[in-house]
Amino acid sequence: MLVTVEAKLSDAQGDIASRYTYFQVTKRQQDHFNFLMWDLPRGALATYAEEALAHTGVSAQLTNGNPPPWVAANEISWVPYATRILAKSDKNYPRWFDRQAFKSYNIEVEVTPNSPSFLLLTKRPMPEFAVRLAAKAAHRGDVVHGRISVDKPDGVYAFRLRVSAGGRTIERLTRNILVGKDPEEFDVPIAYNDPDADYEVSATELFTGRVANVVLDVRGAP
Repeated sequence: MLVTVEAKLSDAQGDIASRYTYFQVTKRQQDHFNFLMWDLPRGALATYAEEALAHTGVSAQLTNGNPPPWVAANEISWVPYATRILAKSDKNYPRWFDRQAFKSYNIEVEVTPNSPSFLLLTKRPMPEFAVRLAAKAAHRGDVVHGRISVDKPDGVYAFRLRVSAGGRTIERLTRNILVGKDPEEFDVPIAYNDPDADYEVSATELFTGRVANVVLDVRGAP
């Protein structure tokens, strides 16, 4: 993940000067289901494309080198690899790494601003699902237990869990959850410095985009 470190010089009147820099800090996402994508967006629109992928549910990317800032900024895990397996190319088409031969080809790329989509072929429509909380109201500092359940599932379903307050998503509580025949439980820890608000806890099925949500009323410290 991307961490901003800022140093300020202040006096009694306020801030005089400041400097900041970025650091990439390892954040392991081993406690939940990870949605892995091969390669990553590049170019002028890479930042926006990466944000869209993170919103869709992508939580890990497989490629080589070091992660660029736009990957770390969206807290997407980096899976490095050092081996590329290529099929044999015929004499009429160059290998990927044959740069000289590749220059003889004209390639046109059309960029259409959009969000990524996932297509799913299933035997029947997505069954009904619900997200439930153990309490309708809570105080700052509480941990509220919840669960996601699928009605008569015929497999395993992937959900993106989000918690938002005052129209802003609380990123530290965003995660992917796999649900099968048994309901999957999760916790919503509310920090002492979180705002007083109506918290919306939503579960988005990653392939169909269907959403179920519930509201949690958070007011004051216990």
